[in-house]
Amino acid sequence: MMNLVGLAFCVVSDQFIMMSFAQVMQIPVDYPVMSREIVNQMYSPSAFYLAKQLVSTLTFFFYPFIVSLSSYFFLGFPVMTFESYMHYALICALTAYSGSQYGFMMGTIWGDCLMAANMNQMTISILSFGGGLAANIGKEANWIIKIISLIAP
Repeated sequence: MMNLVGLAFCVVSDQFIMMSFAQVMQIPVDYPVMSREIVNQMYSPSAFYLAKQLVSTLTFFFYPFIVSLSSYFFLGFPVMTFESYMHYALICALTAYSGSQYGFMMGTIWGDCLMAANMNQMTISILSFGGGLAANIGKEANWIIKIISLIAP
């Protein structure tokens, strides 16, 4: 059973990582055009961000459902009902959406494409300690790892 939980955790954490890297370049790539159009008063920054969010959410909407459909039946969960599949797919979708928003935030904070991608990779690597993916978060864990485990998504 523990092996099953580890495999399911890897699939769900993959949703967060893949969506954050898919979104991190959105703002830095479009920033020169956006700043020119905002100066020309074609639209406001909030309209740009709202449109970007809507388009990216609709673009990446099907990815978690395709991944959950292909992984659910191969993991061999003890209860194989449609309701349990929908719970698993919803967990994957929510994790993917939060990863998408995290990547969007990192791209907004760092204006440069390379810097945004590197900071996204660094923060995900640090936060994966908190999830127990790369470090033991049990009783013998380092105090820094214990603090990171409290704030990790």
